[in-house]
Amino acid sequence: MNLTEYFDKKFDFEKETPFNAFFLHYLSYAHKEDCYISDEIDAIEKWKECLYPENLKKDAYEISFGLLSFWLYENDFYIEEFPDFFERFKSSEEFSNKELYKNTRGIYGTNDKKEVTWQSRRQYIDSLVLKRRNFHSVFISEDILKLIKKVSYRNEEFNNMELNEKIACIRNTFENLGKRDGDYVDVPYEQISNGYITKEIVLKFQKEIQCFRHGEETMIMRRDAYSEDQKQFFVDMGLTILKIAYSHIKNLDEVSQEVVG
Repeated sequence: MNLTEYFDKKFDFEKETPFNAFFLHYLSYAHKEDCYISDEIDAIEKWKECLYPENLKKDAYEISFGLLSFWLYENDFYIEEFPDFFERFKSSEEFSNKELYKNTRGIYGTNDKKEVTWQSRRQYIDSLVLKRRNFHSVFISEDILKLIKKVSYRNEEFNNMELNEKIACIRNTFENLGKRDGDYVDVPYEQISNGYITKEIVLKFQKEIQCFRHGEETMIMRRDAYSEDQKQFFVDMGLTILKIAYSHIKNLDEVSQEVVG
């Protein structure tokens, strides 16, 4: 994912956000380079790297830190040791040289020269724990998020939805994604997943979560019987199946366009 493009599309400068000051710095930076992440683990690792003392005062790292922080903020991440950091965003230099420095000194102490070493600062930064408030363990592409938002009756962002709504939208996205000319696309789930997910499992799963789409009393009672952990599993399982289906159908569409072209 290109976070430079993500920020340009998602950031609304007319709204008061924790990233308004960063936006002004971002606009003034003449040598913009694209910042890419492959998944959330990659995003967190690169975010931490921006805080290393040797990378402070380097504009490229400061811009990357802002882009990465914005993505983490938008995707409902928080730092366990500093839960409100993204809501009170500050530069990497200020954060690293104040709060992180103070905590590093308290945990690791100083060397013989009464200095907090760069090694101990990096060690503390690497130990920071970033979590999602509305956790789902499957990394979702922007394309799939757009599909889910499209089927949402209130056009809501996926990460802002409650679990019940997430499951209902995932189920509806199957309908929206899987049909071509009135017929369902035959997705080779078993082949793509190395046998872990079969067509039978997908059909059973879709039937299982059908109750989240309807308002009848029996359906409400059925979905209320599931625990939060079970619902979270439905979300993760649904996203995994959607990723497989989306990837296969996207490849089919690309081949079809090449043939037509």
